Amino acid sequence: MGWHMHNPNPTEHCIKWRDGLLSNVSKEDAPILRKKLETLDQNKGYVAANVWLRGVIERYELLAKVSILRGMVGKEAERLANVEGQKASLVWLRGVVDRLQYCDKLITELSGEELALWGWKKSNYFEVEIYAIGTQCNAQAVKDFIEIQLIDAGVKFNHWDDNDKVAGLAARMITSEWWVRQAKRQWVVVEQVLRECGQVHRFASPYVSNWSLRKEEQKQENTRAFLEGWEATNDKGQSYTLAELSELGVSNPHHRFSEVIVRSKGLEEIAVENEHEGWFITLTCPSKYHPFSKKRRNRKYWLAGSPTVQDAHNHLNNVWKLFRTWCSNNDIKFYGLRVVEPHHAGTPHWHLMIYLDPIHSKSFLAALKLYALSVDRKERGLRSIDSMQKKWKHREEVPQVT
Repeated sequence: MGWHMHNPNPTEHCIKWRDGLLSNVSKEDAPILRKKLETLDQNKGYVAANVWLRGVIERYELLAKVSILRGMVGKEAERLANVEGQKASLVWLRGVVDRLQYCDKLITELSGEELALWGWKKSNYFEVEIYAIGTQCNAQAVKDFIEIQLIDAGVKFNHWDDNDKVAGLAARMITSEWWVRQAKRQWVVVEQVLRECGQVHRFASPYVSNWSLRKEEQKQENTRAFLEGWEATNDKGQSYTLAELSELGVSNPHHRFSEVIVRSKGLEEIAVENEHEGWFITLTCPSKYHPFSKKRRNRKYWLAGSPTVQDAHNHLNNVWKLFRTWCSNNDIKFYGLRVVEPHHAGTPHWHLMIYLDPIHSKSFLAALKLYALSVDRKERGLRSIDSMQKKWKHREEVPQVT
């Protein structure tokens, strides 16, 4: 037994077993693993080498499935292994692979006509196959085929007992537009994975990843080219490109900003006329929604399951929904503006400019603090009152409001 344990020469069966495992890893990782196995064979014997391979192979198999993200995902998996342990790292890697669909295509800048062609091929395949299955098999076989395609696209559907809804879903999946929408949803998933890998923060790429920034720039260039290629002619014979007409509306960022300023000025004049009090409020999410705390990775974010940008929006919306209900129940009326701004790591926060009757200000702010601090209320933050305007940041520790 001891001789087998330290034998540096793997058996023929062992070599076939290793080849089968290594066939599932990337071409870049396979030579590295083989070299490591050779070293272990000589130093500890092929049995110990096999034990090592069995312990690490899943990680490399998972990394092989994330295509161009392999470098960043691999680095993050290694960081998690060092900080949280190998088991936690594998759990995260499995989650990344489960969330990414068509990653070999979507991550390689598939857009424009290429994306449209990809969508057409997927829809054409689906239409041909579902027709063949429908004419040769029973209804359950059709549902099984649809379910396989949905799993491949990362789409959930829970109405298999409703034939009308199944038929409606199949009708949508026959169109190329449906498949293109699924592809674009994956862009959001890729951006979230990049946030989890620490690629979105002020010292790397603030607000969004470099990948998303390039995608957005390309999208704007494509839109601009399309608008400049078409003209509209009015009843007076005047012709303008769609790009020129677009510049006249609120799609123009300068016009959109000016419109916000005009509205805020109008609200201020109404408030002055009615002797209402104005409050500028910043509403932020608890720490667990932020991937970074100052310059460091935030462990609370990972422990919370790496909340997405949409999760943060949902939290703020829920706080505001509960607070508005409280105001309605207590007959407190207010008006104003709200804008959404991202932190450097992409987590959103709200800026609100609120006007209301001064007699309600104290109870209004006390209740808003209560609802804003309803989650993780012991976290400390910052409360500041600007010399020019009253500004409240709702993450500071405050006593219970009664």
